[in-house]
Amino acid sequence: MKTFYLITFVGFFAFIGSNAWAQQNFVPLKPGEYVVEHAPEPENKDAVITGRYSTTYEGKRVGSIGGRDGAGQMVYEFELGFRSQVHDMVSLNATLANFSDLSKEQPSRYWSDYSVEEWDASTDTGMNLIFKESFLEYAHNPSAILRLGRQKFNIGARLGLIYKGIASGVSQTCRVGTWCTYAGSAKLGKGSADNLSFAQLTYPVYENGLEVKDPFSGEIHQAEGLYIELFRSLYQGSKVPLGTFGGRTTNGSTAQAKTAEGKPVYFDNKKTEYFGLNGLWYLPKLELRLHYIANAGDRNYWAGEGYDQYIGQQHVTGHLWYFRDNYQWLENTQIGFDYFTATGDPSHNSNTPVWQRDLSGYNEIQKGYFGNALIYFQGQQQTGQGHTVNNLTFQNVHFEYKDKGLPWKFEVSAYQFQKSNAVTDENGMLASVIGREIDVLYSNQIETNLNFTFGYAIFSPDSAYSASDNLQATGGKTFSSVSTQLNYHF
Repeated sequence: MKTFYLITFVGFFAFIGSNAWAQQNFVPLKPGEYVVEHAPEPENKDAVITGRYSTTYEGKRVGSIGGRDGAGQMVYEFELGFRSQVHDMVSLNATLANFSDLSKEQPSRYWSDYSVEEWDASTDTGMNLIFKESFLEYAHNPSAILRLGRQKFNIGARLGLIYKGIASGVSQTCRVGTWCTYAGSAKLGKGSADNLSFAQLTYPVYENGLEVKDPFSGEIHQAEGLYIELFRSLYQGSKVPLGTFGGRTTNGSTAQAKTAEGKPVYFDNKKTEYFGLNGLWYLPKLELRLHYIANAGDRNYWAGEGYDQYIGQQHVTGHLWYFRDNYQWLENTQIGFDYFTATGDPSHNSNTPVWQRDLSGYNEIQKGYFGNALIYFQGQQQTGQGHTVNNLTFQNVHFEYKDKGLPWKFEVSAYQFQKSNAVTDENGMLASVIGREIDVLYSNQIETNLNFTFGYAIFSPDSAYSASDNLQATGGKTFSSVSTQLNYHF
């Protein structure tokens, strides 16, 4: 036994000594004398993961460069998308998203991404995770795609002039030869018949067969081509809260119209139709677009939370024209002009309640998703005022500079807004001019998928201006807006 311990003891120290001697004589390898092998990263060919993060801060200013007017607002959006690729023709698609107002003045109402939802901003938890989209996609042939579930809908002119939003429904895109169709149906609200059905048909009158990439929008299209698109939508709104401006608002909103007894007013659409056409003409260095939309139908009006008091039926009609053109003046410079006009009611601000008269003003199904003006329209990430196009006429001149060799671009836009029909202001006088707005945008691509945008806008109100479509015209003093936005995607 003593012999065994002695051998173990001597062997142990011999092992320690040999390792110590080896460490003492160790010579490190120089760069280039070795190769690092990384373990293979796992691949999942059955799924695609995408993501997007966007945050915007916007604050109002007194005058053109004055001090802050209120706390401003900061909005951020987070999205994580999933698309299965287990099968060639069928896929599951889902987008997990968060929408939150982090810091803003507490208004009595604001719009969510869903047209019938509304909360007071003070009740926002700051972290509301939802499935923004969740649908099944079936590509039953290379030229046709069917989607079932909660998805994005953008119909008509695809500019938010009829409906642009996310809802549960079905949609089908299909290309037959040179013809292209888009059709479907969406459930917009909680009413049993609150739904929207639509169909669109695009016909390419002429194409020269040469595809080019627009240096400003990034869109790939024919170098020369003429397209005509016809569309028709049927909206059967049920138990829709009536806003004082004549269109749809949200249930329980302080802007909801009320009877003399204080009962909230609702309406049912009896097959209200939206129909029209889009025209698009591509020429070398020139792009022309024309949109025409009309709506017609009847409304049944009800009063009371239980819709128990029938208060009448009225006819609804309206239409709009929108012309746009962009001209590539120089290789890195683009200029354009827009003209828009929509019908309105001469008695829009009269003492006659909406439900007691026919309406001739054009109303979107859901307002607040049209236009690029930073203040008067939706702005960056819905931080603008989001006005309706009802009874609106405006002109816009814009300039854009984008150098192919540089990661930034610069844009300037000037707007003139006015009422199509004069309205009565708070002093009982007729007013038609809303105001003028100038927007300046600077965008810089910091990295491949990371982009920063700075925006500045100044608005000079006139006698027909009001901060909300539900308020009487008040006019006001010049104010401005400063906004910053950071976008990342993969």
